[in-house]
Amino acid sequence: MSDYFLLYANCHVTKGIKRSLIVDTLRGRYYFIPNSMGKIIRLLKKKSIEEVKITLPTLEQFTFEEYLNYLIKLELGFITNQPKSFPDIGISFEEPCLLNNCVFDVNKFSRYDLIEGIKKIDSIGCSYLQIRSYDDYLNYETIKEILQELHFSSFKSVYITTQFNNEDSSKILNLLDMNLRLSVLIFHSAPFDEGIKKDYHHYYLVKEKIVDESCCGIVNEDYFISNIKFYLESLKFNSCLNKKIGIDKNGFVKNCPSSKIIYGNINEINVEKLLCNSEFTETWKINKSQISICKICEFRNICQDCRIYTKDNTNLDPNNFEKPLKCNYNPYNLSWEK
Repeated sequence: MSDYFLLYANCHVTKGIKRSLIVDTLRGRYYFIPNSMGKIIRLLKKKSIEEVKITLPTLEQFTFEEYLNYLIKLELGFITNQPKSFPDIGISFEEPCLLNNCVFDVNKFSRYDLIEGIKKIDSIGCSYLQIRSYDDYLNYETIKEILQELHFSSFKSVYITTQFNNEDSSKILNLLDMNLRLSVLIFHSAPFDEGIKKDYHHYYLVKEKIVDESCCGIVNEDYFISNIKFYLESLKFNSCLNKKIGIDKNGFVKNCPSSKIIYGNINEINVEKLLCNSEFTETWKINKSQISICKICEFRNICQDCRIYTKDNTNLDPNNFEKPLKCNYNPYNLSWEK
């Protein structure tokens, strides 16, 4: 029987204009390969190793064998004589929820009821909650009250960003042990940069002073996500806005707090009805294969998108197809430009 080379089902190839990427969604890693090798990997799904090898020039046959050994050594693929026993995994993506991610921006001048807003989102069912404050509004007592309200909520994970305060910040850290849902805690305007993992939690001290929502939309390698959920979602949907709702510091409901397109106020709006509004959900379907430059980039399926801060998007309208403004990667010369 003939030998076949197959990638493991958790490994996926993304072709860019100059090179390809193998994404190992099980280990959360990625590897660069030439586009020519990506093409050969696709051929190997249908043809045996020998059938592919004899089509190559003599000098390339040795390189071909070296590459297969390299991929096997990295545990990205394997050799089998029964390829039909290893079908590809499906690439469809569905989630049994109306909403997956919610972002609340709040400061000491906000006039909407944050707790009631959170309750309204929770009544629909939502997995991830982010609460961001650019001043000292989210102090120890406020965060403690919020976490008490979240104790029996449907949220799986809570991210909180607030301004550093030497006395308050140490007290807030003590809340981590009592609140497993509090996954990420970020203190901006801190005296130094530091990141610490504590059991199920991550907390960060960031020197940068974050003054408003315009801090969002940064694209770089530190923000790449290589798990299977993110990868499959990015194939069909927007990797930032899909099943997401944002409430800005004034209580206005949007696709993202940075957007200028307003759908109502969180104090008054029927959120469940809004999520059935095709105008609101249209942005959910803008995937990377539709976006200028991104569609020829090898990183497109592990990259967090931004539809607000894009080139020439002065209206901050999420329904656009331009490359994220804060992405400095050039897929034509494979470099991150300053």
